[in-house]
Amino acid sequence: AVWLLCTISAMAPWAAAQEPKPASLAPVDFESTIQGTLGAVQSHDVFDTMSFQVQGKTVVLTGQVMKVETKYSAEAAVSRVNGDKNIVNRIEVLPSSTQDDILRRNVYHAIYETPPLDKYAARVAAPIRIIVKNQWVTLEGFVDSHEDRLRAVLQAYTATPYVSDHLRVAP
Repeated sequence: AVWLLCTISAMAPWAAAQEPKPASLAPVDFESTIQGTLGAVQSHDVFDTMSFQVQGKTVVLTGQVMKVETKYSAEAAVSRVNGDKNIVNRIEVLPSSTQDDILRRNVYHAIYETPPLDKYAARVAAPIRIIVKNQWVTLEGFVDSHEDRLRAVLQAYTATPYVSDHLRVAP
């Protein structure tokens, strides 16, 4: 104990001269902080999806977004999270398409403006993500029940026959 105390005392002048480093977060806290950070990206909306994986000291961002600024805003936001990390940004920017924009609007109305699914529109973060690429709709996110999942998929089918269901029921 005396040796440890002497070592710490001898290092004190050196440590005081160093720039303070932010404390690294525990892995669980780090991941939940990143999740919250991605959800708070300003240009992120119901037509975007973003996720991540932590691989050692590397955070890999994935997903699909409509705007290039959303892709880079997500990267910038994650880079501000405490922790020693590298960021690999694999978020895809969806191609601009008038037909896809019309389909997005139609699927949005079919899901978020139809009872009983309209309850999801009142939530701060839209839990059902509507990703449209080349006239193909992918539904992602979480719903409250298996019935809501089926309803959302059926409502999407009223706008197009090209639907992939990646919805999950929240625990």
